[in-house]
Amino acid sequence: MIRIAVFALLGPFAGYLVFIVLGGGFASHALEASVIVLPFAFIAGLLPALVTAAIDRALERLGAKRFQRYLLTAIAGYAAAYLLMIENIFEATPMVPFAASWGLVGGIPAILCSFIVDRIENPA
Repeated sequence: MIRIAVFALLGPFAGYLVFIVLGGGFASHALEASVIVLPFAFIAGLLPALVTAAIDRALERLGAKRFQRYLLTAIAGYAAAYLLMIENIFEATPMVPFAASWGLVGGIPAILCSFIVDRIENPA
């Protein structure tokens, strides 16, 4: 249950911060823009975060070591976030350019959430 809470709450927020960093940040009106876009970031990031949490749990049950689990969870988070970019194929003029680095929006939070869950469940 802790895993789902951490991935569902921290994952979309961390992904949003990575998205801002990759996009170059907000040039002006940073506070207003971040407050307006944050709910949409949670909506768009919730499903990839929950899928990544399920994969992290499955890797833990399969007995993956910490580093292996972090790496495979990051790959799963990268893939889950990158699937959101597929909608660019169907747009005439995509709002966000199609780039491989956008998968980091899911990969970096996946490592972070997996690490935090591991430290909460196994503090030693």
